Amino acid sequence: MATKSGKGSPLFILLIVLLSAALIIVLTVPTQIWEKEKLDKEQAQYNMSSIYEAEKFYHRFTKHYTTEPDTLLSFLAKDSTLKHAEKLVRYTNELRDLVDEYMNIPFVKSLLAISQNINSITEDLENNKRYFKMNGDILNEADQLNLSLQVFHNDIKLPNFVSVVTTLDSIYQLRRDLSDYNLQTAATMFSQMTQSVNTGLSNVEMDNFNEQWGPLTARIETFAKTVINSPISKVTSTGDRIRDFNGTVNKNLDIISRTDINANVSHANDVQTRLENAYQTYLKDFIVTNRTAQYRLAEQDSQVLYLKKENFFSPVNQQPYLLMIDADSADVKVESPVLLEDLQNMVRPVADEVKGLTFTAPFGAYADSLKSIMNKALGIKKKIRRNIDITIKNKELEEVVGKYNNSSEYGAFGNLKHFVDVAGRSNSFSDITTASEDGRNALSIFRQLYGDKLFNNIDSIHTQIRGHLEEYNAILGRIRRLPRGVTNFEKDLAGLDALVEQMKSAQSSVDLNQLDQLQKKLEEAIIFSKEGKTLPVYGIFETTIKNFGYIYKNVKSWEEEN
Repeated sequence: MATKSGKGSPLFILLIVLLSAALIIVLTVPTQIWEKEKLDKEQAQYNMSSIYEAEKFYHRFTKHYTTEPDTLLSFLAKDSTLKHAEKLVRYTNELRDLVDEYMNIPFVKSLLAISQNINSITEDLENNKRYFKMNGDILNEADQLNLSLQVFHNDIKLPNFVSVVTTLDSIYQLRRDLSDYNLQTAATMFSQMTQSVNTGLSNVEMDNFNEQWGPLTARIETFAKTVINSPISKVTSTGDRIRDFNGTVNKNLDIISRTDINANVSHANDVQTRLENAYQTYLKDFIVTNRTAQYRLAEQDSQVLYLKKENFFSPVNQQPYLLMIDADSADVKVESPVLLEDLQNMVRPVADEVKGLTFTAPFGAYADSLKSIMNKALGIKKKIRRNIDITIKNKELEEVVGKYNNSSEYGAFGNLKHFVDVAGRSNSFSDITTASEDGRNALSIFRQLYGDKLFNNIDSIHTQIRGHLEEYNAILGRIRRLPRGVTNFEKDLAGLDALVEQMKSAQSSVDLNQLDQLQKKLEEAIIFSKEGKTLPVYGIFETTIKNFGYIYKNVKSWEEEN
């Protein structure tokens, strides 16, 4: 009789192990990839921000920027401004921590809480009289309680208690507003006030306090319940508040009853000594501490202060960030190097082809001729000063020349020229992307111009220019004796006519399919610049590589995109 094995087939077990491993990989690896992509992006943007802020800091003192990381780091290492700011932050936090330690000593903390809550009860009793008037008995009891509570503000019966809690309240307020004070002044005040508290701390009249408080707390509890159960509770929550304040006082009295007061006083003396030592330290470091307390460095200062050599390199490809200074040294651009070479390799062949498109030349030459004509017209105006017709005609001519300079056709010529220039020499990913977008749009304009024979705009502008120049010639013809060197615009007109003819006659040689292909290639480059590229990970997964943008003129490109 056959028996069943509990172990199963070895192949089956191996299959289970392999499938389990595959499942773990499928669940964990993509998450790891996404997390790394996120961290790389955050680190890259932090690096660029840090470099840019460091450049601005460097410029503030030197009036120029630098493309040398070592120069920048060396300058920062020698500068004392940021080190002073860092030390001020450290001192401020040390002082705050000492004060917090002092105020959190159980005996100290409970005394302040008791005082604050008794004050809150007193304030509620006083400020809610308008509601208590709804019930004469409640109003009368409120007045009596308020009067009885004054004993806890009376330095005759509880002199040490009143002195201690009054000073503790001052410490509390100074701690709260520390960043409004000169650090050295604050340290002096903390040292003096804690010393004052410690003088009376061990002699606080707790037995006398409890004797006074015992009967009152029961009355306060009864009063609160009466208010809560009266119509007054519909217009104010003062009954609940007074009950809570009363409960907090009792809670802290219970804490004190279980506290080793001698140990707490010893702790308070120790902290006060350290506060005094801190003050003496601040006195010696007067340059730093004679400034307003500061809890943290400004984000920009922090980035500059902790800038390291490794921050100058991309976490993605370990290439250095690109530092590009304006020609007039007005600003510096810090840009990611990621995918720059890939983008350059995509657009440079396109730029070489665009450079060979001869049909664009007349559009530029036409603008150059117009510029020459305007210069000539201005020269004529200077030589013939009192002729109102020439003055008016110059103005009209300037206006119509502006129409050509602002035309889509001339704009397309300029954008293609700019694209060729940027694609060939620029190391700025963003500049190449922008120039590629403009170049693609320019190719689209020329594709439509020659594909659909849409020369209406050119013809219209040229007709207007021709008309003004002919009228200009007529004006000059009416002048008996022209100044030496003044000639009419006949030759200029002929030149413009020839250029327009060249624009139109180029139609037969324009390869529309070539323009379509160039547009397509630039579109692919633009999409690549936005979406990046994917690389295989472990053969079956992919990671996306993107350029992380730039900072220029205080603008972070990644913030503009959001």
